[in-house]
Amino acid sequence: MSISVAYNGVSSMVCAASLIKKGLDVELLLPQEITEAQSDIFRLSPYELPVVGLGHRDYEGDLFSFLDLNELKRHFLSDKDIINVVFGPNRVDFSLKTIVDDVSRIFPEYEKNVKAFIADVKKLEKELPVLWEKNFVITGSVKQTLFRKIKRVLFFGLNAKRNISHLYDKHKLPPCIRVIFDSVLFVVSGTDTQLPLIEAVRVLALALEGVNSSEADVHSFASSMLRSLRGCSKISNSEECSNADIKNADFVKDNFVSNFNQFNSRYSSCVRYPMSMFFKLNAKNIPESMSRCLIYVDLDDSGFYSADDIYVVRYMLEGRSAYLRITGFIPYGVFDIETDGHREKLFVMKHIVEDLVPALAVSSYDCYPDPESVSLRKDIDKMFANIVENDLIYGNIYEELAQHGLNSKTLLCGRECFYPLGFESSIISGLSSADKFFRGLKS
Repeated sequence: MSISVAYNGVSSMVCAASLIKKGLDVELLLPQEITEAQSDIFRLSPYELPVVGLGHRDYEGDLFSFLDLNELKRHFLSDKDIINVVFGPNRVDFSLKTIVDDVSRIFPEYEKNVKAFIADVKKLEKELPVLWEKNFVITGSVKQTLFRKIKRVLFFGLNAKRNISHLYDKHKLPPCIRVIFDSVLFVVSGTDTQLPLIEAVRVLALALEGVNSSEADVHSFASSMLRSLRGCSKISNSEECSNADIKNADFVKDNFVSNFNQFNSRYSSCVRYPMSMFFKLNAKNIPESMSRCLIYVDLDDSGFYSADDIYVVRYMLEGRSAYLRITGFIPYGVFDIETDGHREKLFVMKHIVEDLVPALAVSSYDCYPDPESVSLRKDIDKMFANIVENDLIYGNIYEELAQHGLNSKTLLCGRECFYPLGFESSIISGLSSADKFFRGLKS
């Protein structure tokens, strides 16, 4: 049997791969050909949420083998990267092996609190069901009906209604410690609201295992996955995907992108878009202790910060050069695309990179876009041309999704369906959609 899947990033490709493995003839419909934006020496790679959880036990130890996409393995480094978290003068390696030692070095009075907190996270995560098999217990679902909420309570008891602050309070973690975990939750989940306890525990446990980083010749995980799928499915460019059997569920993102230049304020309280700045420098100037995945929290003198002050720094080595990308997350209210708002943000990002890589103060480097450039508007427009490929940062959006009056016969596939789990939301949504569709065929 032949079916069509509307392209919606990683989730739709996971769905297509799973259905192919089940023996179906799958056509993946692309609204447009995926292209890699270029600007002189830079590949303007779209921002993607950190890839965590690929080797988790819930995916039989190897998700790529599970989906018959072993070719994807070659696009990732063999060893996972530890997430560095830098805040003020402090740096913590976010890893099960090192985090307690790092925190106790900076805040020795809270060593026992952090150790107990990490132990609780590990314990709770091991008690969770396989979430992609039990997706009805995930909060933030587009189908968060009263019946599903009751099921969640039956599964998790009191924890079903708690958020991560409950665990912080239980172990008496002060703000100077919470910033570490909150910044990782924000970046890895792609969600800027206080996460429910169940989802937050899952995200933290996966992040503590490390981040999968791509090789230098790969500009995005989505593009690599699409390349792997080309050999086993039909891929068509289609302006209209309405005839697909499995459709794009990301209504908020579609509306946001289509109205980006008009700045329609419909989603102003629940969407942030990623803006990146790219650097090329001598590879030897990258500090040895700096991870390929780093979260920088720009605290003020009082220790205050918000989502506006969180940045993600990734770099890749290519010969003698290092290509570094820093990404900030812009609220919908930054209206001036040419000067004030974006230019000011780019200057902040440039100073952060110079702070993280001290050698830049005495050595030459290239950057794009240059906040001092007279063509800044043109440069930013070029970067935002591929915003449809980017992961967006969401708030509490499932009530907004419910207003679209979804047809019960339409099978949905998209990270929005289970947005609080970040990259894993795409995996869960894709596998869930494929399983539901296949069960429907058999019945």
